[in-house]
Amino acid sequence: MLSGTQKYNRLYIHIPFCSSKCDYCAFYSEVQSDKRTIDRYLHRLTEEFQENAHLCSSLKSIYIGGGTPTYLSSEQLNRLFAEIKKNFQIDSDAEISIEANPDTLSTDKIEIISTFCNRISIGVQTLNKNLRSIIGRKSREYNIAETIERIKKFHINNISCDIIYAIPSQTCQMLVKDLETLLLSEVKHISAYSLTYEENSVLGKNQNYSEKVHSELDAEMWYILEKELKKHGIYRYEISNYTSKKYECRHNLEIWLGDTYLGCGPAAASFDGNVRKMNSASLSKWLMKTSPEIDLISRKERAKEILIMGLRTVKGWNEQTFSERTGFNFADLKSTIEKVEKAGLILHNSESHNIKCTKSGLSCWNDTALMILQN
Repeated sequence: MLSGTQKYNRLYIHIPFCSSKCDYCAFYSEVQSDKRTIDRYLHRLTEEFQENAHLCSSLKSIYIGGGTPTYLSSEQLNRLFAEIKKNFQIDSDAEISIEANPDTLSTDKIEIISTFCNRISIGVQTLNKNLRSIIGRKSREYNIAETIERIKKFHINNISCDIIYAIPSQTCQMLVKDLETLLLSEVKHISAYSLTYEENSVLGKNQNYSEKVHSELDAEMWYILEKELKKHGIYRYEISNYTSKKYECRHNLEIWLGDTYLGCGPAAASFDGNVRKMNSASLSKWLMKTSPEIDLISRKERAKEILIMGLRTVKGWNEQTFSERTGFNFADLKSTIEKVEKAGLILHNSESHNIKCTKSGLSCWNDTALMILQN
């Protein structure tokens, strides 16, 4: 880590409200909250902005996630955007993203979003009705192509879609069909996540699906995703993220590479280059201004952590960026890097001063991360 606290360069806002809880979801959320609760949330969020704005530089990116940000009404979204603009300086070319579910994304909301955001990430998950039922996706039916066209009419062309794969009974043909539908709509970015049985999710508590079968399907589909998307000029740039040229999610990419960010809202994390903080994952406790949990570890362990996160990306690290973000050079972690390289999980090019995962190191990133932490 660099010595001394740094300014926050980026802002993440967690909006914890949802119309229903999907069976696979382990993110913190509150279901069917009323207007009074959301108004209390927005009031406290504004206070959090005011308390922390002086710790921020001019923001390079903003990411509004959840939960379901588009669960907020048009009026509430307007209020949120106004408070952000009022309290923070924002770069003229900042990337401003918002997550959205198709069934809560009315034309009115799209119009309001277009006045502030320049990127929308749509939670598609799967277009197959039976598969949606298996993962407890309770959204109503929608036409994703029509939704994307409505967004484009308001001059937002930077559109990402989230999908889930390796769902029980899903075939590779089903996955390819979903991809083809999205690609026909000319989306710029796809985030594809293997179905994970999180302990505190409904699926995790009721798992009766063979881990061996899931693991094999996961691996097969991971490679199919790369192969099929590459045909359309969309390439993997991170374990789970694919994009056409120049449409990487800049916010997430820089955070994977150790940049600073302020997190506002319940369950939101912050990182100032030295210390990570996590707000309470409880709306009631957060509203009562419960102090965040502090994650304070040694400088070297933090450098390893940042190294690991950057190795999620296909390009990995160049030494100059790693040094700027951590205060360490590759030579400071020489013994660790040599052991992981010997295991065939990373490549260290001493001439170009670059470290990145091998194909197997990327596909088995959890193993790569664990080996770095243990050495």
